[in-house]
Amino acid sequence: MPSLTPREIPVVIIGAGPSGTTAANLLGQQGIPCLIIERHHDIYPLPRAVHLDDETFRIMQSGGLADDVRAITRPALGMQLLNSDHQPFARFHRDPTDSGQGHPGANMFDQATLEAVLRRGLARFPHVDLRCGAEAVAVETGHTHGPAPLRVTIRDSISGRLEQIWTHAILGCDGANSNTRTTIGTTMEDLHFTQSWLVIDVHSEQLLENWDGIHQVCDPHRAATYMRIGPQRYRWEFQIRAGESAHELSRTEVVHQLVAPWLGSVDPQQLTVLRQTSYTFHALIARRWRRGRIFLLGDAAHQTPPFLGQGLCAGIRDAANLTWKLALVLTGHADEQLLDSYQTERRPHARQTVRTAVLLGRTMTSGATATGTARQALFVRATGLSAFQKIMDRSVSPPLRPGPLVRPASRLLPGRPQPAGRLCPQPLVRTAADTATAAATEIPLDDLLGDGFAVLARCTDWIFAFNWTSAIDEDARAFFARLRTRYIGIVPLHSPLPVTSDDIKIIHDTSGTLGRWLTRHRASAALLRPDRTVFTTARAVDLTLWRRELESAGVRDVPQLLRSADSWQQPRQPLVHGADHARSPHLHVG
Repeated sequence: MPSLTPREIPVVIIGAGPSGTTAANLLGQQGIPCLIIERHHDIYPLPRAVHLDDETFRIMQSGGLADDVRAITRPALGMQLLNSDHQPFARFHRDPTDSGQGHPGANMFDQATLEAVLRRGLARFPHVDLRCGAEAVAVETGHTHGPAPLRVTIRDSISGRLEQIWTHAILGCDGANSNTRTTIGTTMEDLHFTQSWLVIDVHSEQLLENWDGIHQVCDPHRAATYMRIGPQRYRWEFQIRAGESAHELSRTEVVHQLVAPWLGSVDPQQLTVLRQTSYTFHALIARRWRRGRIFLLGDAAHQTPPFLGQGLCAGIRDAANLTWKLALVLTGHADEQLLDSYQTERRPHARQTVRTAVLLGRTMTSGATATGTARQALFVRATGLSAFQKIMDRSVSPPLRPGPLVRPASRLLPGRPQPAGRLCPQPLVRTAADTATAAATEIPLDDLLGDGFAVLARCTDWIFAFNWTSAIDEDARAFFARLRTRYIGIVPLHSPLPVTSDDIKIIHDTSGTLGRWLTRHRASAALLRPDRTVFTTARAVDLTLWRRELESAGVRDVPQLLRSADSWQQPRQPLVHGADHARSPHLHVG
């Protein structure tokens, strides 16, 4: 009989795709040990997802991977819409340098290369383990007699050896056919969009000289998408019409005919096809994203048509939203109530994103029917309206809805959008150097914020910044210290920049971006969550009030043994598999 060697790890992540490895990198930075289980032995080598937006890039930055990701991506100029004659009738620009989030608005990449970057990032953390060629074959819940409430049985795909892991949380990042979703016992809400497309990725030694953004052909007879992914990498996607087969459409002469409008003088015979396959796109949202300490992320929780380029981005947003909350709970700084906000924040956000992708997809790909033709005619007219241009030009990510961790300000001007629930802007800011002889340097704002909460406030004099932590009650001061809060004070450009401390940073807002942002929202201070989302804005820093609001959301010290990464992984007393197994609910996941 295969051996069973039980041990305890705080978090088990099932699936080492982008969602799972992003979650592991973020947990690793928080000091939370975790194990990633991946049934494949290596990264799937063929191209799949190709787009990161600016907000998702910012998550890569918070994981300490911005430079590595920047090295494998290339900015795109946005998207243009073409008619059936391949003539552009609308263009939506994305800033190729800085969208306001500190990164280009649209970034093209190869998914296998991105996954390699994310896996290399895990090597920074000795308390994070990636186990390839292994599969979670069972999850048991409801334990009160073991060291943790969940137990996972893992099987090595080569040796067949079984191992049992006690864990406090399971992150199901196991894709569209998720077994974790079955374990949770939920179904998918169908938003009624199903289309089959032929996807072709090629390498070309010769440059294809086209506008350097995404081309969306709104042809009622055959919708199509074209984009340049890398220096010599290109992708086409063609809608497969009713009555057609992917096999017929994949014939070489047909493919050459389909891609011809973008080739110019390049001989199609010189293209090297890297992948040619068909996909069926769906629009699905899991009705339930959590059962106790078992969570769904990425394609396990949502699937979207590709028209906004948000499939992979949404999964990475899931990881950014959940991991800091889970870390607070596991380290005793929050109770279970905080974890309720994962589904209440992420599901409406993801659902709205998928619905927008469905709306654009239906409009851009309407068939050659009277209804489809009318819909496209209205769409073409709408693209010329300034309101439509503003919608398409700004980030596709909707704000989080008001809730326990999103507190809208009450004194905004009528019609002014709430900053709460959105990311704060990220300009370059100037801060004092660490030595008296060095010059002040400009760095991205997020590099000062740390991995906890942050207070951003405008000050008339840098000395006022020290009053944030001295002119308040000691309980509030200690509360925010336990949350590893950073205080960022914005002083006028003529004021000195002293070297302060790890938790207090004084900056010059050299571009004026932060000052304009605060003024626009009639605020002088903002409390930022660890995921850079604005918790609230205010006329002045009020840590006592903010503490009460955070405590009402579940951020409060709870009786719990806090342990180091090393002590989490101490061997536990062996389990008697048969008897113990029979007393607990046993949920097969593989």
